[in-house]
Amino acid sequence: MRFAAVLLLVVLAACGGTVSETFAGVGDEHVGHESGAPLPSGGHPSTPPGADGSIELVNEFTAGGGGVSIQQAIAVSGMRPVLVNGVLLRDAGGTIWFCPGLTDTSPPDCAAPKLLVLDFPTEPDLFDPAVAETVGATTRDGITWLEGHQLFGIVHPPR
Repeated sequence: MRFAAVLLLVVLAACGGTVSETFAGVGDEHVGHESGAPLPSGGHPSTPPGADGSIELVNEFTAGGGGVSIQQAIAVSGMRPVLVNGVLLRDAGGTIWFCPGLTDTSPPDCAAPKLLVLDFPTEPDLFDPAVAETVGATTRDGITWLEGHQLFGIVHPPR
């Protein structure tokens, strides 16, 4: 089910819009932890050193809108979900990142600032080359990425 939601997000992002049944718009209150309390505005404990922050995906997506850049999302990081534009990348170690673009290195890597993506659905694997090709992803040197992607989640600054 989560894969279907992510696939829908990819398809609708390519068409310029997404759909929500929960949030009226970006900035609506989201409570996403087991405790039911909003997340603290500081860095997320899972954000590794060297990351420019993280994005914790929410279970629902927001309607329409162009979204904001990763730089803008970091500047307004906090407890409310935001629609963010960027490149979704899975590195050779399987870590999923969200960034404004790719470096010209081999293998390709995320340009800064980059966000660690938390709670990304793993089944079925969107980054499997057989599946990735059908959704417009590119794989090179063991790195797979989707350009022109949008994620809806709570952005956390680095720890």
